[in-house]
Amino acid sequence: AVAAKVESYYSIAAQNSKINADQFYRFMQRIGAPIRPAPKSICGLFDRARVEATFAVEEAMFDSEALRVRLEKEIEAAGVMVSLQTRVQRLDADGTIETTRGKIKAKHVIVCAYGFINEILSNSAIPLIDFRYELAEMALVDPPPVLRGKAFTVMCGPFFSLLPYPPGGCYALSHVRYTPHRTWTGITSLEHDPVLDAGKSQVSRMIKDAMRYLPAIQECVLRGSVYEVKTLLPKNDHDDGRPILVKAVEGCPHVLIVMGGKIDNVYDAWETLEPHLHP
Repeated sequence: AVAAKVESYYSIAAQNSKINADQFYRFMQRIGAPIRPAPKSICGLFDRARVEATFAVEEAMFDSEALRVRLEKEIEAAGVMVSLQTRVQRLDADGTIETTRGKIKAKHVIVCAYGFINEILSNSAIPLIDFRYELAEMALVDPPPVLRGKAFTVMCGPFFSLLPYPPGGCYALSHVRYTPHRTWTGITSLEHDPVLDAGKSQVSRMIKDAMRYLPAIQECVLRGSVYEVKTLLPKNDHDDGRPILVKAVEGCPHVLIVMGGKIDNVYDAWETLEPHLHP
């Protein structure tokens, strides 16, 4: 599921960045991550007045579609029952799951509903978790030849990333300021899916701001956008951290809630879950 490596470049903005180039370089060296100054041909793509420095790093992209196909095969081979188009209506303290296709009794119930966790908890009279939600937009684009085969991120502040998007055979453009459309707390419900009411795209704002730093971005050809509800813990309001949350439910010993906001959470998931499943 790992796509071919691309040339990855991280640029430090000259103004409004939370770090400077020297801090970033020393941090990468301290953690043992390969880093080197980007070649002149790459540095020349940026507006030198707006970018302090650009570094080349080693990074790989994963193909979410390839990962889905592989996991589906492993699930089938393991004999796991999968019920699609089946909605969980409520959970009972004894491990009973009421669904639109009937009831299921389970020794352990692990709720991994991401943005819709609180809807299930509310229907089950279980206290809600203090989540914050963002309706996020990612623009899908075809970049000009000079940017193809490369990945660009300007940091660390209200800037942007242009990264390969293997499932679509294109690139994804995101922006710290314009990717979030709106935020809210409480419950997100499938009855009123926010993605279906995303409103006007903010792609033009993403491109106009990004081209101030990387002018060639204005030559990107827009394919469309993908929208998703991003779920965050309140303590990560001001950074991009998405730690895994594993929470037992008081009074419901059979129920565990798991919320992981990034794919690399999977490496911590089993280690964190095992003590709960095998006390």
